[in-house]
Amino acid sequence: MQTEQAIFMADLIGELPKPDVPKDPPRFRVVTPIKADLPKEFRTLGQSENLSPDGMDTIYRENAISLHEIVEGIKRPIYTKIKEPTESDKNSTPLPGEWICVSGYLHDLQKVVDKFGPDVGTIYRQWGAKAIGNRIDQGIVGDEGGKYRIKRIVPIWPERRDDECEMWLFGITKEDIEGIKANFLKPMEQKMELSQGEDGEMKKAETYFEASIGVISSQDKDPEIQAIFKETEETLKRGDHPDSPRLLAQVRRRMLLNRLIWEEEVDGRGLFHTPIAAEQRKRIREILEEDKDIKISLSEAKDQVNQKTILDMALGAHHGEREKRKVAEEEARIDHLTGLSNRRAFEERLNEEWELVIKRFGGSLTMLEIDIDHFKDINDKHGHDVGDEVLKRVANAIKESVREADFVARIGGEEFGVLMPGLNQVGEQEKKELIERVRKAVEESKDYPEGASPTVSIGAATYPNGKIKDPEALKKGADTALYKAKEEGRNKVVEFEDLNPQG
Repeated sequence: MQTEQAIFMADLIGELPKPDVPKDPPRFRVVTPIKADLPKEFRTLGQSENLSPDGMDTIYRENAISLHEIVEGIKRPIYTKIKEPTESDKNSTPLPGEWICVSGYLHDLQKVVDKFGPDVGTIYRQWGAKAIGNRIDQGIVGDEGGKYRIKRIVPIWPERRDDECEMWLFGITKEDIEGIKANFLKPMEQKMELSQGEDGEMKKAETYFEASIGVISSQDKDPEIQAIFKETEETLKRGDHPDSPRLLAQVRRRMLLNRLIWEEEVDGRGLFHTPIAAEQRKRIREILEEDKDIKISLSEAKDQVNQKTILDMALGAHHGEREKRKVAEEEARIDHLTGLSNRRAFEERLNEEWELVIKRFGGSLTMLEIDIDHFKDINDKHGHDVGDEVLKRVANAIKESVREADFVARIGGEEFGVLMPGLNQVGEQEKKELIERVRKAVEESKDYPEGASPTVSIGAATYPNGKIKDPEALKKGADTALYKAKEEGRNKVVEFEDLNPQG
C-alpha cells in the first residue's frame, strides 16, 4: 500500500506543469551567418584514424582511444617532473608539457530541437563546438617559428552528452594557459535567427546559442586538484600505474565545479544571478564535493536538487504548509528582472480570459505584442547592465500606461504581452488611443539610463474577427501585426484588423 506521503508527492508531481513537446517539431532553417569552421589547426592536430568522427568537423565521440590519449596527456607533466633526465634531455630544449581542457555546456539544446527541429539542433551543436574552438585559438599566445604551438588536440563529445563538448589541448605553455583562460572571462552567447516556410509565407523566429564554460589545466591551483596531482605523482614514483578512469573522473569533477564558479562570475544573458539560482548552484556544488567516489555527474546532481525541491514541496503540503506551494507557484509565474508576470502566467491568463470574457459573456479581447526596437544595439553599445535596466524601465512604462483591468507580462527577451478585455465596447477611436498610449508612454519616458532612449513596435489583434477563432490565432494575429510594424520602420502600432479587414 502506498504511504500517505507518497500519495501526496504523487499528487503534487501530477500537478506540476509538463513540457509541451510537439510530436512532429516544425522545420526551421538558420539564416544567421555562422563561422563555418574550427581553426585549421584543430582540424589538423585533432585528426586521428583511431577516433570516431561525429560529423562536427573533426569533433569526436568519446571512446577508449580518446580517453587513453587524454589521461596520458594529464600524466605527462607529472611524469616529466619526476623522471631522471637523460643525456639527450640535458642537451635539448624541453618541449612544452602543460595541458588545458575547456568544457562547454550548451544551454537548452533539447528545447531548441523540440521547438525548431533536429536540423537546427545539429547546427546549434556545431556552432557551440566551433565558437569554443575559435575562442581557444584566439587565446593562444603565439607560435614557434611560424609553427603552431599546440602539439596535440583532442576535441570530443563526452559519452551520452550531446549538449557538452570538451577541448583537450596538450603540449602547451603556461602562457598559453593564461591566454586561453583570459579569453573565457566573457559570456558565450549569440543570437540565432531562423525562418520557416516558402518565400512570401516566411515565418521568422529566433533563439540564442548560449554556453557555460568550465576550464581545468595542469596549472590549476585549487587544493583539491593539487591533491589529485600529488597522489598521481606518488603513484608514479612507486613505479605503479595510476587508476586512469578515476584520475580522469577527478579532473572532470573539478572542471564541473569550475563551471559553476564561471556561471556565478560571468554576466551572461542565460545565466541567472538570482538568490534562487545561487542557492541551486550551492547545493549542486555540495553534492559534487561530497561524492568522494566520483559517481555522480553534473546532470545527476542537478536532478537530485530538483527532486529534493519537489520532495520539500510535497512534504510541506503533507504537513499543512500549503503556503510554501503557493509561494513556489507564484515564483514560477514571475519574471524576476522586471517583476512582471512571465510567459507561463501570460498563457494561463490568455486562456482564462478567452473562457470568461468571450465564451461566457460574449465580449471582446485584444492582445498587444510589444517588442523593444533595436534592443541588441542597446546591449552592444552600453552593456548588459544597461540593457537590463532598460527592460525594467520599459516594463514599468507599459504597466503604468494600461488600465487596471489589463494584464501585462514579459513573454520573451525584449518582448512584452498585454491583454486588454472589452476594448471593442469603448469605441474604435478610444480603442486606438488606448493602444497608442502604450507606445507613447515608452517613447516619452525620461526614466532611462543616460544614452538610452528606447522605442517599441506594437502588434495588436482583437477578437471578434473572422480570422481569429481561438487563443493561438489571436497570438498569431498580434505577431503578424508586430512584424508589419517593424517592417514599416518600427516605433509604431499596427492592428491585425487593418491588415485583414473583415468583409
